[in-house]
Order: sequence, then C-alpha cells, then structure tokens
Amino acid sequence: MKTYPLCDENNELYAFEVSNSFLGSGSIARFLQRCSGCEVLQVRKMFSSSEEHVLFKFEGLDFIVWEPFGDSSRLYIGFSDPESMNRIVLMRLLNVVSNTPCFSFFKSRS
Repeated sequence: MKTYPLCDENNELYAFEVSNSFLGSGSIARFLQRCSGCEVLQVRKMFSSSEEHVLFKFEGLDFIVWEPFGDSSRLYIGFSDPESMNRIVLMRLLNVVSNTPCFSFFKSRS
C-alpha cells in the first residue's frame, strides 16, 4: 500500500497517512488485520460521528486510524497516545503497511 510519511520540523517521523480509498472503517480494519503484527481492538460503528476509524495494537503499542475533519482523502495512522511515541516501532509499522498489498481488502475473510 502507498504510504505518506509525516515528519516534524526536525524531520523525525511521527505518523503516516494512507489513501482513504477504503469503503469504510470495516475495510481498513480488515486490511490492518492482514498486516503482520497488527491486532484490531475497536472499529468505528456505522453512522458514528467519530473521526477515529480504528484502534489497534502493533508490537504492544496502541495506534489509531483517524480521518481528519471526517472527509479527508487520506487516513492518518499514528500513536493513540503521543506520549508513547516510539519511532523505531512506527518505522516497522510503516514498513509492514507499505508491504501489505491492498488489492484483496474487498474480499471477505474465510
């Protein structure tokens, strides 16, 4: 999947974005379940006004999939608690997401 790294003023990675071409929160959650090491904890309910699509764990740390302003063309993926920032883990997550093909996220799981 194509990813878009987000860096701070010191050029340090703090999050990344993916295209919002998914059909909904369930689709991005199914994609993340296929990403090695990701464990989906919570998925936004249909018709919810929340901008938070998915909460998930990767290497024991909590992450969030967030849609800024509720109508963005990209989904933000970053730590649910900025205090738990670990750039090494974030880089590994970015690599896992980047290397997971997104072509089969429409298929139902067996």
